[in-house]
Amino acid sequence: MLRTVGLIKTNITLGFLIVRRPGSGLACGLENAADLIPEPPPKAVLNYQCDSWLLEFYRSMKRLFLAVPIPKKLKPALEKELEKLKMGLSDWDVRWVAPENLHITLVFFGWVKENQIETLKTEVGRAVSGFPSFEITTGKISAERWPIWLEIEGGRKELQEISEALTKNLTTKGSLEEIRDFHPHLTLGRFQNKGKSKLPKVGEIFSWKANRIILYESAYKRRVRIYTEIASFPLNASNTVVSSAPS
Repeated sequence: MLRTVGLIKTNITLGFLIVRRPGSGLACGLENAADLIPEPPPKAVLNYQCDSWLLEFYRSMKRLFLAVPIPKKLKPALEKELEKLKMGLSDWDVRWVAPENLHITLVFFGWVKENQIETLKTEVGRAVSGFPSFEITTGKISAERWPIWLEIEGGRKELQEISEALTKNLTTKGSLEEIRDFHPHLTLGRFQNKGKSKLPKVGEIFSWKANRIILYESAYKRRVRIYTEIASFPLNASNTVVSSAPS
C-alpha cells in the first residue's frame, strides 16, 4: 500500500518499511517499523545509511485506530473460548489476539501526525454525538483470507450506522477509503496456513452493552502489541465529550 504523508512516501508491507526522501535518492529500510514507536530504534534495525530526519519522522507519528472495546468482565470467558479454539485448531498456523487486546474495529487510520490528533478527536466526537448505547451479541466463528473472527449478530445495524456517520464526517479517512464494505466482527486471530481441522462451533454467545468508542494507539513494546487509550467517546449523550486518557 502506497501512502503519502507530507513529502515522504512510505511503502508498508508485512511490518517492513521503506522510506525515500524526495529528491535525495536515499532509501532507508527498517524491519518491524512498528517497534520504533515510541522507542528509538536500535542501530541493528537499520539496513541502509539513514539520516536523523527519519527518526524524527517516526517520533511525530502515532498508529491509531477507532474501536468498540470489550468489557473487562467478559475477557476471562473470552480467554477460555480462545483456549478451546486454539486446541481445536492446533494444526493451523495462527497468531492469536491477546485477550486484553480484543475489540471491534470501526476505523484503522494507520500513521497519523501528532498535530492532527486533536482535529481527529473533535471530528470523531461530532460524528458519534447523539448515538445511543446499544447491545452487541456475538455469533458464529468465521475465517476468510487471513483473519479468524466472531460474527456480530446483535448490534450490526447500530455499528453500520456509526460507520456511515464516520465516513461522512472524518477528513482523516483511514480504512474508510477501502473498497470492501464495513463488516462488523471481533477478530480472534490471524492465520498464515490452514490445517485440516474444521472451524469449531462457538461454545458460548457473548453479549454486552456498547456505551463508548475508543481511539487507540497501537505500538510494539519489546515485541508485544500494546494498545493505549488516547480518547473515549461516550454513547447515549446529546453532546459527545472527548475524554483523553491520562498520560
